[in-house]
Amino acid sequence: MLMQNASTNQCQFLTVEQVIACSGLSDSTIRRWIAGGVLPHAQPGGKRSRILIAKSALERLLQTEVPVPAPVAQLPVEVKPPNPQRSGPTPKWLRSVVGN
Repeated sequence: MLMQNASTNQCQFLTVEQVIACSGLSDSTIRRWIAGGVLPHAQPGGKRSRILIAKSALERLLQTEVPVPAPVAQLPVEVKPPNPQRSGPTPKWLRSVVGN
């Protein structure tokens, strides 16, 4: 009877690798959600042990609309023109080419 309870408890929790296989999300996305507090988790063995995620929490998260960051191409980017003049003395290897 005790063994059945232990096996059902293990089925209620998934490792990060199992979550990746079930959801199709990337490892970095899952770990970012865990670090950001979006996906609740447990580490029963301590800080350096495996991460366990409740199936119910994963299902609840996947059913809700998770905000997706804007693609990099859409973000405003400030482009600075190149500076042809260098500050400071001319390096020795460049002196012979430049003629200074």
